[in-house]
Amino acid sequence: MARNIWSQEIYHQGLNKYKIIKGATKREVEIKSNIQMAAWDELWEKRLEKERMIIEKENALFEQQEKIDYAEEETATAENIQQAISNILKGDLDENADFDWSYLKSFEQFPEPRPILKPFLEFPTEPKRSDEPFNPKQGLLNKLLKNKAQEQKKHFDKLFSEVHSYWVKNCEGIEIDNKLIDKENQESIKNWERERNLYEERQKDYNLGIDNNIAGLTRGESEPVAEFIKTVLTISSYPFEFEKSIDCSYDYGAKSVIIDYLLPNKEELPSLKKLNYVKSRDSFKKMVHSEAYMNKIYDVAIYQIVLKSMHEIFSSTEKYDLVENIVFNGIIDSIDTATGKNITPCILSVSVAQEQFAGIELANVDPKECFKKLRGIAAVKLSSITPVAPIAQLDMTDKRFVDGYDVIGGIDDEVNLASMDWQDFENLIREIFESEFNSSGGEVKITQASRDGGVDAVAFDPDPIRGGKIVIQAKRYTNVVGVSAVRDLYGTVLNEGATKGILVTTSNYGNDAYNFASDKPLTLLNGGNLLSLLEKHGHKAKIDIAQAKLDKNRVSLS
Repeated sequence: MARNIWSQEIYHQGLNKYKIIKGATKREVEIKSNIQMAAWDELWEKRLEKERMIIEKENALFEQQEKIDYAEEETATAENIQQAISNILKGDLDENADFDWSYLKSFEQFPEPRPILKPFLEFPTEPKRSDEPFNPKQGLLNKLLKNKAQEQKKHFDKLFSEVHSYWVKNCEGIEIDNKLIDKENQESIKNWERERNLYEERQKDYNLGIDNNIAGLTRGESEPVAEFIKTVLTISSYPFEFEKSIDCSYDYGAKSVIIDYLLPNKEELPSLKKLNYVKSRDSFKKMVHSEAYMNKIYDVAIYQIVLKSMHEIFSSTEKYDLVENIVFNGIIDSIDTATGKNITPCILSVSVAQEQFAGIELANVDPKECFKKLRGIAAVKLSSITPVAPIAQLDMTDKRFVDGYDVIGGIDDEVNLASMDWQDFENLIREIFESEFNSSGGEVKITQASRDGGVDAVAFDPDPIRGGKIVIQAKRYTNVVGVSAVRDLYGTVLNEGATKGILVTTSNYGNDAYNFASDKPLTLLNGGNLLSLLEKHGHKAKIDIAQAKLDKNRVSLS
């Protein structure tokens, strides 16, 4: 059963790039569009920066010989790039054969150094009556006149008292200042530790997502396998820079992959043939390759990208025994010259079995002839941008979704949800959330029978603020739900690329479960929440945990 597909057209004026973004919800499309535009902006900025660097380098050259040498270097670099494009298949085709998602895990320490604590103010030395300033040497007159000596003593007693009082007040002020410094230091450490803990928690969640992807990959699950293949193709290196946009679907039963690969335009290939320095004008003049040459090298490059990509898919998935057949569709961004509108036609398509592909020595083939030998379809000249029909297209449906059935109509306040059949319970949860999301045009799908494992239902909420793909798990439990179930849900949310996860149970959750979920996009609904949700949509039921345990014991005894 297919789900609703939202779409949005986006365009980048600088790069002259056009794409139609599709997704399950409006929010998902908005997020994908923002990510794509950010990637285009980054690529455009790189190109501008490269041009700026060239201009700066040329302007920095003062001596004539320097300029001549620079022109020769640029010419040699251009020749090397053209040679490398012609020999893509003679390079290291197995650079990503041993790619492992665990390589992407993050183990870096929190980058911010521990804050340097502000030092405490030092207390001045306490003055003593016996200190020299308060005990000057007695003059001859003071020694002879006792009254004079007493007056002097009183004077210095008073002076000492005043100095000591000032010292006491000064120490009191320092003590207050030190308390403030200590508070500031503690707050600084607390903030640093909070940021470090948040960093480590995010790092842990990120690594958990990779672990879940690895586990899904080894089990042959469609989405992790597709993401793995997209990652391998995305990190593949080429002699020239172009944006890689790849869609992929995987069928475990057929061990088949369908790839929609956005190929580079002809204009994205380097065209510089030679850079000359014109002495008489003290300027540089670029010579570019002819149109005929660019059409030829474009074909050579594209067919090699196709063959290299298929080799990388087979080699990187071989250890998992996942792929026996690939359908590769080459898509291109272009403009329909008849209408002036952006189009994304498929310009080539090929289907190849692993056994057939394994017998090809790619380093020795003519790329176009090899493509034809594999019975690929394409126009005579790829640069003509002639659309062809794809051999197979991506299936936008999720094969896990199954038809649900009505449960909610047959319950009343005598039905104990804690004793309900587990499959009926999952369908009931689907119906409740259908009622909850219907008001915003949402959709809820139930997955194949799971017996409390994996994804029980998926909601697609089009709401632009709260919406997106929402994973729902139903736990018809009679015991407290521990933190492990909540961790599993969070891993599923990451693995599914969902915006949120909802866990529903007939019982309750432990404190550790609530603590784990507190700062994550997870909602925990206990038995009381479930009954309230039912009542909100005009239905009643009961949850009697004790009775459910008795019923379970009776069944086990019988």
